[in-house]
Amino acid sequence: MNYNLKIIILIILSYFSIVSFAQTSVFLTDVENNIIINGNDLYYLDGYDVYKADISDPDAPIFSFVFDSDEPGITNGGVLSIGIKDSNFYFATLGDAGLVDLGKINKKDLSDIGASSIEVTSDFAIGVTDIDFYGAWLYTSNLINGNLFRRYNISGSLPVSGETYITRDVTGLTVSSSSMYFSESVYDGVTIGDGEIYFKNLFFDSPEVLKFTANGWVHDLYFFEGMLYFTDDDGLKRINPVLAVPTSELLVSNLGFGELQKIQIKDYVSGDKYLFVTQPTNNRILKIDLNHPTLSANNIEKSIPTIYPNPVTNEIKIVSEQNIKKIQIYNTVGKLVINSLNDFNTLEFDMNISALPKGVFLLKLISEDGNYTTHKIIKK
Repeated sequence: MNYNLKIIILIILSYFSIVSFAQTSVFLTDVENNIIINGNDLYYLDGYDVYKADISDPDAPIFSFVFDSDEPGITNGGVLSIGIKDSNFYFATLGDAGLVDLGKINKKDLSDIGASSIEVTSDFAIGVTDIDFYGAWLYTSNLINGNLFRRYNISGSLPVSGETYITRDVTGLTVSSSSMYFSESVYDGVTIGDGEIYFKNLFFDSPEVLKFTANGWVHDLYFFEGMLYFTDDDGLKRINPVLAVPTSELLVSNLGFGELQKIQIKDYVSGDKYLFVTQPTNNRILKIDLNHPTLSANNIEKSIPTIYPNPVTNEIKIVSEQNIKKIQIYNTVGKLVINSLNDFNTLEFDMNISALPKGVFLLKLISEDGNYTTHKIIKK
């Protein structure tokens, strides 16, 4: 075969290995940036409140309220990052250096969620963008506080003071066994440099090794089945970090979807695998089918119905680009309170919910092709 033809074929194959898309749909709307999966539960933030979705069936999640994290003197700066270890839910506040009771990491016992939070850190943890654990250590990347990479020994009595672990501008991290991957993006006050992804062995406490240079800011990293998933200015990508010079594979582009950030993956016993990623620009979570990673991405922008007014008193209007076949409404403890089996053969209709009591509900709209979206509604 002609040498030049070989080069052309290699270039074409490289292109298709880099630019492949995954089947994508909207999983949940009205959410904040951070998510964490623990067993069959996906925890997410909605303002100062923490909710969870039972995702034992990824196509029929059950949503419920967990706790109000707006406790006096604890979260007035807003919850920025969350994590789970040993049945404890950890949450870091945004913080403000001018207020001494802010910028801390706290935890809740998931088996006694009604109990008060326990303060984990005694020093400022301002702007924690990521939390992860290895053994007795809790690691954080601190976006605002000089982008310091800190760690805390949480094996003894709390609260504890932290120590600077790595002096880099760390933006995200993930730990799997003793393997840690973290990202660094240098910000000079004007521009953000391309993010660099590093590997570090925590067991031997060895020096970090540069593995990959991303395009712009790396928001999050997630290690799964030998592959490292991350989000940067291009979108959701993955690499094989074992390779000396990894090549990135683009799973979902930011173009047409908006900026993607926090990543979680659920691996089912059945073999099904789904990736969940937050999209803060639209306050929603996307669900990505990893079982068929080469399928074309759905145009999710056209599949999201419009719902108004919200808050609502008696009647809510639903405008959709697809016929809605079923409407379900759940309360905050996951109980199904409305299950409409009517076929709505129209793209715009009104629904009377005056019989519902005042409060927060989750509205699930199922279209004629089986796709669904979920929306938080407030009944006045």
